[in-house]
Amino acid sequence: MYVRSKSVDGQPTSDLNAEYNSLYLYNLSTNEETQLTLYEHATYSASIYGNKIVWSRSNQVNPSGWSTNISVYDILTKRVSDISRTGRADDGKIYGNIVVWVEHKNGLMNVKDVYVRDIAKHETRQITFDGNSTCPNVYDDRIVLEKTYREGEKWSSDVYMYNISTSETIRITNSTYASEPAIYDDKIVYMDSRNTPEYPEEGDIYLYNLSA
Repeated sequence: MYVRSKSVDGQPTSDLNAEYNSLYLYNLSTNEETQLTLYEHATYSASIYGNKIVWSRSNQVNPSGWSTNISVYDILTKRVSDISRTGRADDGKIYGNIVVWVEHKNGLMNVKDVYVRDIAKHETRQITFDGNSTCPNVYDDRIVLEKTYREGEKWSSDVYMYNISTSETIRITNSTYASEPAIYDDKIVYMDSRNTPEYPEEGDIYLYNLSA
């Protein structure tokens, strides 16, 4: 699953053009490529599980403004439905019937909280309320996410985990440099720049075992 873009004159381009890009699906078993969306919406942050695809779909609402929501595409029915309707949502991920994403509050890009929706039960809830939560990822009934917070003169970040069944949140890391978590089964991986704090882009990958 990937995004292709076109330039204004309709020719393919390697640059992600907000006005002319489309979501594609590639079937490894059949070697078939399928265009899923028209070149009408900006398309970002795609995630797939089973026959469901989640992505951020942007619409231009005025010459200088865009509205971004989380959409779900059903491969079997070819139906597209919107999960969020605020116009300020992105970074969607899916596992089973659970979709998680980030909402930017009051139009402020730096005020962010995480939401979860059960698309089978049609239930949505907000799971963070600090305005500094981002990068959610989901496996089974566990959601991992990154929280940023102020420590003196610097901003720090750590990984937390939310349990959908119990509504309990626990802290996973204490390094103050942990970010971008992902989860599978009882394993969590994340980026950590504790060894290179002045150059966070040169961080290392760490593994946390929930069963250990």
